[in-house]
Amino acid sequence: MLKNMKLKTKLLTFGIGLTMIPLLVALILVAVQNKQMVQAAEEESTKMAYADLDHMASLVYDMLHAEQTSVQEAVNQSLNVARDILNQEGKVYFDEQTVTWQAADQYSKNVHSLELPKMMVGQNWLGQNSSRQTPSPVVDKVKKLVGGTCTIFQRMNNNGDMLRVCTNVEKTDGSRAIGTNIPRTNPDGTPNPVIDALLKGQTYQGRAYVVNQWYITAYEPILDENRNLVGALYVGIAQERCDNIRQAIMKTQVGQTGYIFVLDSQGNYVISAGGKRDGENIWDAKDANGNLFIQEICKKALASKQDEITEQRYPWQNQGDLTAREKIARVVYFEPWDWVIGVSSYLDEFYESTNRLGSIGRASFMQFLLIIGTAAILSAGVWFVIARKLAGTLTAVVEQAFYGAEQVADASGQVSSASQSLAEGSTEQAAGLE
Repeated sequence: MLKNMKLKTKLLTFGIGLTMIPLLVALILVAVQNKQMVQAAEEESTKMAYADLDHMASLVYDMLHAEQTSVQEAVNQSLNVARDILNQEGKVYFDEQTVTWQAADQYSKNVHSLELPKMMVGQNWLGQNSSRQTPSPVVDKVKKLVGGTCTIFQRMNNNGDMLRVCTNVEKTDGSRAIGTNIPRTNPDGTPNPVIDALLKGQTYQGRAYVVNQWYITAYEPILDENRNLVGALYVGIAQERCDNIRQAIMKTQVGQTGYIFVLDSQGNYVISAGGKRDGENIWDAKDANGNLFIQEICKKALASKQDEITEQRYPWQNQGDLTAREKIARVVYFEPWDWVIGVSSYLDEFYESTNRLGSIGRASFMQFLLIIGTAAILSAGVWFVIARKLAGTLTAVVEQAFYGAEQVADASGQVSSASQSLAEGSTEQAAGLE
């Protein structure tokens, strides 16, 4: 009975092992492949997500570059028209009679009084016309022919400050912005690039702040007979008129909840999500960890090379959220407009497809594990029955073999005994004969 139990155990162990080893090998292979598949999917998702964000950032950059080139070309052509109209009106010179101006710095709004000679074009004084209803020479004709804004500046002093003496640029109240001036030095202490170019006798082309907003501009020096700078001729198109770009940026959605935003280098919102926070200064905004992430974004952008894309990651917790979520922004700086362009998205949205794939992989692994468990139970049952029957059969055969061996041993003993008796009889006969 004990032998029977040992044989049955050996047969059961062998049978279950024979069934389970291939299944366990398959399970390990499935687990390894699932892990590799999820890793590969995560890597590809990350690459695709980064490529998508970078593509959007580059697309906005290229769109701005094309718009800048197109608008600047239009401004340059408008400057040619303005120059021709100014030349047709006559020579620029200064009358002996002076006039009092209340010059207002276009940045600080500080006002001071000064006396300047009348600036003449041909036989006409450019005047001090601030009313839109009253025509002004040169500048209104330029606007009528090519659109945009036009100004004639008069040099105020040796520093090179420029005063608007005739213009169609409007102030916030709708009046002409005569009497406003461009100072030689910007509020931050840096030289004004427009005045710098004019003092060198060069034409300035590019973005410039005009009275109360940014324009794409061209400023050409007006020189006297001795080639001294006495004024400037300006034409420009308001940057905010590029509304098609603004609308395209605002309508672009990144993933499920991501968006494109635009800041200037001082942290002012140029284009916010949905346009809800345009104009708001967020320079001191902090992320969920207390870091000044907007300052970091702007500093990275300004330190980057032309059309180079930089990155900023930060935890962000919206109002109503229980926890902060990791966010990523791919950032590129468009220097001609001082635009910091950011394409942002939550990281968990990056890996949504990867997470789904991982869930499917884990589900399939659990299903396979269930199949193996079921197979193990069924295998144990089947091999238990087989081992029991086989062990019984083998035990019976062995017992019969032992029984036959015992009978053979008995017969051999009888033969041996008979042989011994025969030998003894033979010995006795031999002795009798002797």
